[in-house]
Amino acid sequence: MQIDPRCYPLANEDLTAQVHNLIQQATTLDAVTCGANQVTKQLNHGKATLVVLAADCDPLEIILHLVLVCEDKGVPYVFVPSQQVIGNLAQLSKSVAAMCFSKHDAIQHELLEIVKKVEMI
Repeated sequence: MQIDPRCYPLANEDLTAQVHNLIQQATTLDAVTCGANQVTKQLNHGKATLVVLAADCDPLEIILHLVLVCEDKGVPYVFVPSQQVIGNLAQLSKSVAAMCFSKHDAIQHELLEIVKKVEMI
């Protein structure tokens, strides 16, 4: 599948693996919010620390408004290849086009490491 050029920044394989690992950790800590509407609410309330978007979302316009909200709020965001994988890692039976991480001490170090890598893309 061709990745839309609007999916920027797109995580490379290593960064995608790190994001996937963090999703698993944060899910067990209840530090993730899934779904475009819920992510928008978290962003507006200042509770989101990193937003993860699925590059294979169809149509992509469903989540592109989140890029603007993230930039407006100063919250880093990154695209990963598969919404099905995000859903599976978040222990959901459906795919997830957008998710965000909440502040949590147990994942803070890993989260900062990913944010630094995202900013370097």
